[in-house]
Amino acid sequence: MSIGNPRVLIVSWMTGSDYGGSEYFWSDFIRRAPVEWEFGVFYRRSGAVVHAFVELEERGVSFFFQDPGSEISLELANVIAEFEPDLVWINLNSHIPHRLIVECEWPAVVPKIIMVQAVVPQLFTKGRDTRPINDLYSSADLVTFCTERNLKDAERILGRGLKNAAIIGNYVDCAKFAPTRRDIPNDTWTVTCVARLAIQAKGQDVLLEALSSPELMQIRWRLNLVGNGPDRECLHGLAGHYGVSDRVTIYSTGGIPEELSKSDLFVLPSNWEGLSFALLEAMASAVPCVVSDIAGQDELVHEAECGWSFSNGNPDSLKRALLDAWNGRNNRETGMNGREYVLRNYEISTVMKKMFSHVEKCLAEHALGVIH
Repeated sequence: MSIGNPRVLIVSWMTGSDYGGSEYFWSDFIRRAPVEWEFGVFYRRSGAVVHAFVELEERGVSFFFQDPGSEISLELANVIAEFEPDLVWINLNSHIPHRLIVECEWPAVVPKIIMVQAVVPQLFTKGRDTRPINDLYSSADLVTFCTERNLKDAERILGRGLKNAAIIGNYVDCAKFAPTRRDIPNDTWTVTCVARLAIQAKGQDVLLEALSSPELMQIRWRLNLVGNGPDRECLHGLAGHYGVSDRVTIYSTGGIPEELSKSDLFVLPSNWEGLSFALLEAMASAVPCVVSDIAGQDELVHEAECGWSFSNGNPDSLKRALLDAWNGRNNRETGMNGREYVLRNYEISTVMKKMFSHVEKCLAEHALGVIH
C-alpha cells in the first residue's frame, strides 16, 4: 500500500437520472484530491447520469458500471480484484440494494469508510434484519454521518454506540451562492423549494396544501418548485386540485443560484434527509428557511437562527410556520445568520480538508498494521 499514491474505490448507487447528495460529495472529493491519487467508481448504470462523469474520466477515474440484473456481490468482488484498492469508500444511502450489504464479502485487509447520507426508512424499516448493516459498520474503519442527530438515530436503531463514527457534513461553495436579495414589496412573496420531484421523500404535496389555506391565499405568493424527478405531473395535478396552478411554476434543476437570488423564502418539507445541499445553498444565499423537523434540518436552522421548522408531514403546522415567516419577512438578520453559520462550518474547503484528513488517517493506520 502506498499512502502517497493510494487507490480508492468508491461504491455508490443512484436509481434516478440525476445526482444525489453522495454523488456530489465524492465527485467533488475526487476533483480536489491530489493528482497522485487513483480512483475507481463502482456505480449503477442509469442513463442520463453517465454523461456527468465525462470530466471525472478525463481526471483518470476508472468507472465500473453495474448492469441491472447482474449478480451485484459477485460483480463487486470482481471489481475489487481488478482494481486492487487500498481503501473502499461505500456510500450507504437509500438506493443501495440491501442484498449488496448482505451478500458481499468485503475484504478484511482493506480499510473501509462508510458514508451514511441519511438514516432513512428504506435502510431501517420496522422488522428488517439490521445485522448486515451492523456487521458492515463494525468492520469499517470509519462511519461518517452528516449530522449528530443522524448518528444518534442510527445508534438508537442498532441498539449500540458507534465508536468508529465521525460527523462530516455536506458543504457549499459560499462564493457561488452569495446574498443578492431584493427589497420585498409588502404584497408579493417568492417562495422556492429546491428538491427532487419525489413526493414520498421530499413532501412537496404538504407544501402545496399549506399554501392553499385561506390565510395564506390572502398573500400574493408565488411558489417555484425546482428539481427533476418522477412526480412532475403529479405536482402539476395537485396544484390544480388545490386551486393554485396560476401561482406555481416547476423548473428543471439548473440555475439554482439565480433562483435563490430571486427568493424571499426557502422551504424544504422533506420526510428524510442527510444534510441537504439545497438547504446549505439557501443559507449561503442568505434566504430565510422553513424546514420540516427531521434529522439534518431543524437542528441546523435553529442553531443558525435562520428560520422556522414545522412538524413533518403536517400541513397545518407548515401553514403556521409560513405565516411566521411572512410576518418576519423584513428581518434581514434571519437570512444573514444562515450565511454566517455556513461560512463558519460548511464551506467546501473546510469540509473537504476534514474528509482528506480522515482518509489519510485510515490509510496510515493500515500501513502501520493498526487494523480495526
